[in-house]
Amino acid sequence: MKLELCHPALLKLTAYDEAHKTDHYVVLYALLSNNCNQTKTAHAIGMHRNSLIRKINFIQEYCDLDLEDYETRLHLMLSYEYRENE
Repeated sequence: MKLELCHPALLKLTAYDEAHKTDHYVVLYALLSNNCNQTKTAHAIGMHRNSLIRKINFIQEYCDLDLEDYETRLHLMLSYEYRENE
């Protein structure tokens, strides 16, 4: 049941982050929490905006995500909240 509720991209990012010691999972959550505002997100996590954009582009390509799509963003955000509250 958990796999059905959680967006597969989060599972993929978690595995990638663990294997490569990166922070893509956290970056995506920060981006979604800041309504996909790159400037606010970069400031909130203390990252240069250009570095953030590179990470976002990687996440979108690696996970085949369209972050312009409302339903995708909603599913991702609900998945984060679900994982935080389990």
